[in-house]
Amino acid sequence: MNVLNDKFLDTLKNDTQEVVIDIAETGLDSIMDNEVIRQIPIIKYLYIGKKVAFDLKEYFFIKKLTRFLNEISSISVDDRRIFLEKIKVDDEYLGEHILMIIEKLDSIEKPILIGRLFNALARGEIDTNLFYRLCNVVDSTYINDLYYLKDNIEINELTGFAGMSLSNAGLAVRYTYDGGTWGGKNEVDDENQIGYRTTNLGKKLVGIIFKD
Repeated sequence: MNVLNDKFLDTLKNDTQEVVIDIAETGLDSIMDNEVIRQIPIIKYLYIGKKVAFDLKEYFFIKKLTRFLNEISSISVDDRRIFLEKIKVDDEYLGEHILMIIEKLDSIEKPILIGRLFNALARGEIDTNLFYRLCNVVDSTYINDLYYLKDNIEINELTGFAGMSLSNAGLAVRYTYDGGTWGGKNEVDDENQIGYRTTNLGKKLVGIIFKD
């Protein structure tokens, strides 16, 4: 029996609507005074009875976790429970895997995006393999580059360090162009220019995490 995995799955099966809270002003020493946070099964298991003050890593983990839980509240409790019972056949450690993903995220915005990927998984829009692949992409990609991809998804012309980063993540593919020729001579530059275009994986990710 994996207690950590089971406690987090219990958390996912419960109503997370009340986790719509702002803990930005809560101090490290008083974070567990918030009754809503104290009643989250995984938080209760990990931290209730903790004798020493919270450090920054623990504080930001709780903040990231509550943002994720807030996002998945758009899926009804009943639908989440049905999904989690079915998914146990293919991935009995889903809860533990998601916890590891959330713990290492480098932005407080990213747990919201992971929550949207979880919602897509629960709705059957993606399978577990694609879920984990896209979670890994979100984790490893600079958050502003993800917004850059979203903002340029229609024109599909990516450049610079952002384009290079997105290409390394599998969200864009590199191509070269010469700007056109006139009389056999390059009009723009003697050297080919480099650009990036969004891959199907990039389009799929944007369609999920930035869905209106």
